[in-house]
Amino acid sequence: MAENASGGRILLLAAYRPGYRPPWMDKSHAGQTLLHPLSRDHSIHVARSVLRAGRLIDLVTEEIVAKADGNPFFLEQLALHAGEARGLRSDLMVPNTIHDVVMARIDRLPEETKQLLQIASVIGREFSFRLLRAVWGERSPLEALLNELSHLEFVYERVETEGSVHVFRHALTQETAYGSLLERHRRAYHGAAGHALEALYGGRADEVSELLALHYGRSDEAEKSVDYAIQAAEKSQRRWANSEALAYFGDALHRLDIMPDTQANRLRRIDAVIKQAEVKFALGRHAEHIQALEEIRGFVDETDDPRRRATWHYWIGFLHSLTGGRPEVAIEHCREAADIASAAALDEIDAFAASCLAQVYVITGGLREAVEAGERALTRFETLGNLWWASRTIWHLHPAAQSLGDWETSLRYCRRAFEHGATLGDLRIKVVGLWRMGAVYIHQGDLERGLQCCNKALAFGPLPYDAAMAKALRGYGKSRKAESMPASPISVNQSPGSRALACATPARVMPCGSPRGIFVAAIMPLPDL
Repeated sequence: MAENASGGRILLLAAYRPGYRPPWMDKSHAGQTLLHPLSRDHSIHVARSVLRAGRLIDLVTEEIVAKADGNPFFLEQLALHAGEARGLRSDLMVPNTIHDVVMARIDRLPEETKQLLQIASVIGREFSFRLLRAVWGERSPLEALLNELSHLEFVYERVETEGSVHVFRHALTQETAYGSLLERHRRAYHGAAGHALEALYGGRADEVSELLALHYGRSDEAEKSVDYAIQAAEKSQRRWANSEALAYFGDALHRLDIMPDTQANRLRRIDAVIKQAEVKFALGRHAEHIQALEEIRGFVDETDDPRRRATWHYWIGFLHSLTGGRPEVAIEHCREAADIASAAALDEIDAFAASCLAQVYVITGGLREAVEAGERALTRFETLGNLWWASRTIWHLHPAAQSLGDWETSLRYCRRAFEHGATLGDLRIKVVGLWRMGAVYIHQGDLERGLQCCNKALAFGPLPYDAAMAKALRGYGKSRKAESMPASPISVNQSPGSRALACATPARVMPCGSPRGIFVAAIMPLPDL
């Protein structure tokens, strides 16, 4: 925001600690102001405003001011600490760090109030009244204890449409309360929070899968922690939060490493590896994932679950086709996946296998086989309403039709994918549809329309890969356009010991009839003069 705020009537205030330098500080519209510690007079004013007591002893105030060293938060907490004491004596000002001060205030709470604060700290910086009540159970009335914590300024209430939410006034307060719990109590409360969330959300656990993964991951319920970590990873993947998804998958696998080697846990490990395929594919980590899939091959071969076995085969076949593996190996894996899915009547899995097989055939040059497999997959995906994978299948069908010279069919595929992207509200599908349309027009010879499609794709601010493809095709289109124009004269500037060539006609860029169905260009070097 700071990078792009110069054109708007916006004042952006950002606080940061000494030693950090914002990357936008050199901009002409940015400036900084040093926040000095509070002066002695201002510090006394803060302490008095917090204490609100006529019985303030000057000696205590002086000690608060001296120890806080102008830090407003430290001043506030020290003053609250003193004000909560039974007598304002100088020896109450012993704590030397802000953590010690907060801990001293927590220790002074009545036992039930302290326990409620600790349970709340397990739930998080913010916690809903419903969830806290579910974890607290049938003990003392919750409202009175929460009011006491609010009165003491540990938490404050925020009213929302779905009910009240309480928030720790400072993150340090939550961290200190959480750290004051014994490990076994902490794990028990995390488990209780997980069960409470499951009860509150019923069949909608996916909405809070991240919270469930966190709480069960810090409890003694290992199986639930793995299940919800995988669920949270899939949810992150759907949002293209790839790094976050891999972190959840990694948590699940690390937890499985210390769990018993049971059949159920082997199935969990298969899921945690196979379901990473989409993320690893998006990140280009193909070979790495092939290795991960090979490591669980024994577990896959032993299971009688056709869905897992078929999924393993089509993914490893698909990735082999992208990493220079032997074509027959990739084809065999995809066919095996299709046979397993067909025998088990798994229509969508069969479509996945057919789509991957289409990609393999495109790369190996089996263009008509690619169209046949791709059309079968496309029909099933569209029937099932899976427009995302329908679009991915089109990315295999489009280059096959283009390489066969069937321009109109290739264009129809691209338009179809663009419409799917519009239906899904998926910008990337629309971008890919545009630059692939541009590829068809340029190879067909309709250079102006092809360049327009590439420019439209780039105007959407695409991902780096799609931007590179659109720019490469646009460059190829411009070079073909330049070749169709009269050549400009060549001038040679030669100096002793060196030669230089200036030429207004670009180096020739020749499209290769690649069976891979991917845009390939060969740069023809100029002859040695």
